[in-house]
Amino acid sequence: MRLSDQEDAMHLIRSTVALMATAALTACASTPDTPAGPPDYSTIVGDPAPPQARLIVDCIAAATSAGTYDRVQDGDTRMIRFSCSGPVARAFYDGLAEHSAAVGSEFRFEGRTYRSTDRVQRDLFAVDHCTIDQQESAQCTVNLNVGGFLASGPQ
Repeated sequence: MRLSDQEDAMHLIRSTVALMATAALTACASTPDTPAGPPDYSTIVGDPAPPQARLIVDCIAAATSAGTYDRVQDGDTRMIRFSCSGPVARAFYDGLAEHSAAVGSEFRFEGRTYRSTDRVQRDLFAVDHCTIDQQESAQCTVNLNVGGFLASGPQ
């Protein structure tokens, strides 16, 4: 039985898409995990931090001063979690308003309004965020990824 020209074209398109998908998956699966050549130990050049960086730094400083930091882990990802409250947290919460509205990262949960630096994907692990309750009491969390350094116990 002879296929129509339209059916022939659709068969060709499906075959081409399947071949391209297979090639793409094969390329991804065969990419080496190790970089080519030795590592580059040069200092990475940075840019001046934007003004909102001060909100994060102030929260970390307040948490360090108050001793309100701990270690959190999810799989192989280990972080130091800094928690601040009071006026520093309120300034950070207010500073997130425009950004949270733009990226859709403001939400309500258990009587608190949250604003985060990025949208929550699965849970709050590694998500820097601030919350405020109905009494206008603010709390913020900033996470610092420190890699394997926190894998071991006290030193």
